[in-house]
Amino acid sequence: MRLEITDENDERPTFAYGAYTFGTYENQPSGTEVGTVAALDRDLPPHDHVEYQLIQDGVDGVFEIGRRTGRITATRPLDRETGPEYQLSVVARGVGSGQTGSSMARVKVVVADRNDNRPRFVFPAVANDSVAVARCGARVPVARIVAQDADLGANAALRYRLIHDRSPAHHQVTDILDCRERTKVCRE
Repeated sequence: MRLEITDENDERPTFAYGAYTFGTYENQPSGTEVGTVAALDRDLPPHDHVEYQLIQDGVDGVFEIGRRTGRITATRPLDRETGPEYQLSVVARGVGSGQTGSSMARVKVVVADRNDNRPRFVFPAVANDSVAVARCGARVPVARIVAQDADLGANAALRYRLIHDRSPAHHQVTDILDCRERTKVCRE
């Protein structure tokens, strides 16, 4: 007598990790891979196939997932200044007939900075980025100039220099650093 036991599709897929954190740089082209999630269905073939679904709370359409691969890609270039981090959920479901069940994992996507923003002058607020200075005495501040850059860290570092200075020996540009903003005081 020969007894054959067949597997039923009764195991739900389980993720290797309950939470994933992936990183990518901003301004990458559409289709750039962010990361891959993996779930295992302990049923025997052909009941061991898993399909993935992405749930994007509040960020619809920014990412997509390979239904069979678990590969998460960006559907458009990301901008760290407008979205530095994304929270997603991925559902893994067993494929086929029977009681398949599902499981869920959380995914955090962190967008790293690139030096993609130009600094802008915030003080004085003039249309042509210039300062008119009346004559004054030696070693007296003649202008305060403040600029900011939306990038982070070294990408936000600012340097100032005088352009078209007729007598550079008589001018000194002094740094005053305050958080994310650099202030220059020019002395004559």
